[in-house]
Amino acid sequence: MKNLLLAILVLFLNTTIFLQLKAQKTPTKKETEDWILSKLRSYTPEKFSVGHKINENDILPAYFTNYGNFSFSFDQYYLIVKHDYYENNGTYNSTRIYRIPVYDISRVYEYEKALWITTKTNSILTSETLKNSKTTTTVLSFEFQFSAETDLEQRIQKAFLNLKKYYNKPQSTEAF
Repeated sequence: MKNLLLAILVLFLNTTIFLQLKAQKTPTKKETEDWILSKLRSYTPEKFSVGHKINENDILPAYFTNYGNFSFSFDQYYLIVKHDYYENNGTYNSTRIYRIPVYDISRVYEYEKALWITTKTNSILTSETLKNSKTTTTVLSFEFQFSAETDLEQRIQKAFLNLKKYYNKPQSTEAF
């Protein structure tokens, strides 16, 4: 009788532990993308300006770069960030599009009230509509309100690392 009760108790504990582990499942690709997009859309200011000094000893910025109308989305391989960009009160106006390969993201962090996304290689493609130009870089940053939620920096980093599991580097179709 003791053995039967012991066997039932062990079976019950194993079932309980299994159900608890199953309940703590890893979020799906869509759940992770939706969570990241909701944070990016909620905590990226609609517009902000960055002052630029020409000389190190300047007290005031010589000109400002203004950013606004941010949008965020995911496609098959990339986080896509778009925003309007202009300098000196609109004398130069353009749209920038950044294609950040999720599979290549190495770090997502806060620095000086900005969200920084870095990649392992020079793989962030930047295109600018007015100049019809394309460049690559390893880093993208933009103003972000990390103070809006507790541990937001750590949770965004964790979400991007989870998302990387679902993204693979595109395979070349060339024969050589």
